[in-house]
Amino acid sequence: MYFETYRQQRWMFLPLGNDANMMTFALAKTTNEDLLSLANKLGLDLVELNDDSHDFLLVKKNSRFELKSTRNKALKPFFIDFSKGKYFYRLRHSNLKNELIAKACGLKGKQQFKVLDATAGLGRDGLLLAKLGADVCMLEKNSIVHTLLEDALARFFAGHPEYKDTIKIELKNEDANKYIKQMALKADVIYLDPMFPTREKSAKIKKDMQVLQQIITQDTDYLDLFNLALKQALKRVVVKRPLHSKSLSLKKPDIVYKGKAMRFDVYLNQSIALKS
Repeated sequence: MYFETYRQQRWMFLPLGNDANMMTFALAKTTNEDLLSLANKLGLDLVELNDDSHDFLLVKKNSRFELKSTRNKALKPFFIDFSKGKYFYRLRHSNLKNELIAKACGLKGKQQFKVLDATAGLGRDGLLLAKLGADVCMLEKNSIVHTLLEDALARFFAGHPEYKDTIKIELKNEDANKYIKQMALKADVIYLDPMFPTREKSAKIKKDMQVLQQIITQDTDYLDLFNLALKQALKRVVVKRPLHSKSLSLKKPDIVYKGKAMRFDVYLNQSIALKS
């Protein structure tokens, strides 16, 4: 899926299939709230809630932002929530010993690593790493996904103020390649999670990811991003992969941590690898 964005103009995306029609997005008006500034910021039309001239509507509902498909009624509105279900239970009970991602990123004791999550997506891994003690910066270049993620983080900290002083995390609406090239302070760890590395049948994709797969951009050259990360990470690059999928590159990982469904391929900074 490829897309083009134009400042102060409508967002348009190419769908995954062979259909050449462009998918369009708009921001829906809601009562008692001025969303014009947000619409201008995102470059979206501001329309009525019952508008059906766009493929997707970004809607403020029940104090949260969600993305609603106007074409496929079978798709439930998509939103991000860190405070419910299995994820929140995992977040609350996570520690350096029981989380494989902590081992993959080299997190130890009170030593605080700077982790750049270059492919934030749903933000779950980034928030988890921050809860485990890392100083995390998440990058998400898709402005709509960034808005959903920013909203979810705000709701999480509002509902759980006990984490405000212990979790260090920031979110940027940035292109990872450009950001990594220009960042003043290098990260100890650069974390990559290509969300849809291969085209999978929708039946194999979790329901809460089907809307996201339709809008997330696939124009990122992950191999270029990976090679850039290898040059910039102070300690290691960590790549999250489905358990049985191929590695992101031909370069052999220095360490592999395997879980039940996923694995983490770890590439150490060359100077560290020589010392080990």
